[in-house]
Amino acid sequence: MDPAITAAIARLADAGFDLVHAFDPALAAREPGWERLAGAPGVGLLVGNTRALWPRFVAAMRDPVLAAESDPLDRYTERTIEAAFPDAPILYAHRAYEAAGPDAPVGSAHRAY
Repeated sequence: MDPAITAAIARLADAGFDLVHAFDPALAAREPGWERLAGAPGVGLLVGNTRALWPRFVAAMRDPVLAAESDPLDRYTERTIEAAFPDAPILYAHRAYEAAGPDAPVGSAHRAY
């Protein structure tokens, strides 16, 4: 795997996002509702967490700006993933996306591709 991606994954793990699964965006784009991944360069990453997230998130909540957010966990997730992959398009489970059809998913797991 690309050293820059490996380093970014390590930064995610340090922030508590310790589950990362690589996938081929072109293969995922074949599934209904995931067409938006067609033509995505490189590798997709499905990002998740175990309980390793919670001590880091609790520590991050000492930041009064983060603590004042209406959903601080979503903001922490976004800030962390966007800092690790500043130039990557990112989809989040907590956001709605335009679906390709009536049965297509409108959310996604926290992931960068």
